[in-house]
Order: sequence, then C-alpha cells, then structure tokens
Amino acid sequence: MFTLTAEEIAYLRSKNSTTKVSTKSRSFVKAFTEKGLYMLATILKSPIAVSVTFAIIETFAKTR
Repeated sequence: MFTLTAEEIAYLRSKNSTTKVSTKSRSFVKAFTEKGLYMLATILKSPIAVSVTFAIIETFAKTR
C-alpha cells in the first residue's frame, strides 16, 4: 500500500467528471498495488471481501 501525492489525486479527480473539483481531502489517499491486492485477498475470506476482490482483480486485468 502507498500514499498518493497531491498531484496524483488532482490527476485522478480530473479524470472523474462526477467528482467535485472543489472537494478537499484532509488526508492523502491510500492505494494498493496489484500485488498488494493479491496479498490482501489471501487474508480476507468473507464472502463480500472475496466478491469485491474478484471485481477489483478483473478491473486490473481489463486495464492491461
């Protein structure tokens, strides 16, 4: 897991038309790398966690 910089957050907000540009976050956003997500998936075993993990992994695969 890593923390996004202010520039990275601004870039992501510019890509999402539904996000309010004036919204200010009091803390930096945490993000998972693809490998970190796989490691997390081996720990979390609830049905909801498994389905969300599969959806995120499919999204990673589609973006390649």
